[in-house]
Amino acid sequence: MKVCKICNIEKQLEEFRKQRRQCKACIAKIRSESPKDSSKLYYQKNKVKMYEYTKKYREENREKVNANQNEYIKNKRKCFDYSDEEYIKSEESWIRSAIEKYLKLTNKTHEKLKIKNTDRNR
Repeated sequence: MKVCKICNIEKQLEEFRKQRRQCKACIAKIRSESPKDSSKLYYQKNKVKMYEYTKKYREENREKVNANQNEYIKNKRKCFDYSDEEYIKSEESWIRSAIEKYLKLTNKTHEKLKIKNTDRNR
């Protein structure tokens, strides 16, 4: 018999992995919760603390933060090759579709206006 460190319940040795103090059920439960969810929950519960920590870190490591931001911006600019043919084609198709939608809308409004004007003239 062994006591689980997480749930504090005494269980059979078969329910534990070798050299572990947590039972298999507790380990599975912890692994099923994504780390992103747990970090989001922690951030929501400790917003003030996290804000103060990030503010202090940025003040103490201003050069490092600025260097990281500059590197990110440089790499981001390299990712967008505006002379690429696929990019140009996608932009052209997007512009065409936007123009077509605009023309359809304006034609509908023009038709409505024509109908209203003909009704007034009668």
